[in-house]
Amino acid sequence: MKPFVFDPADAQARAAAPGMVITEVIRQNGKRIFDKGYQVTSSDLDILATIDRTFHAVRLESDDVHENDAAIRLGLAIAGAGISGGIRVPPSQLETRRKSAGL
Repeated sequence: MKPFVFDPADAQARAAAPGMVITEVIRQNGKRIFDKGYQVTSSDLDILATIDRTFHAVRLESDDVHENDAAIRLGLAIAGAGISGGIRVPPSQLETRRKSAGL
């Protein structure tokens, strides 16, 4: 992966933003705009333009795995008897903790 500092004021950087992964929580006016680990899509470009500070991000390379996908793969790999492998949507952190605690 290639880490970098993203400047939302830079139009060329915004145009190249789809696919990058944000590595910190981004808030504006007290409201959470992007979570850590969010992978930017082209529909996020207008929102990116409103952010008034630089922030850290990474660009995944072809042999990298996003942290959410890695967690699902790991969970499936270590699942024991009676554990279903039919994960349809990535679980939230709370769901993952609750399930791992057997709740």
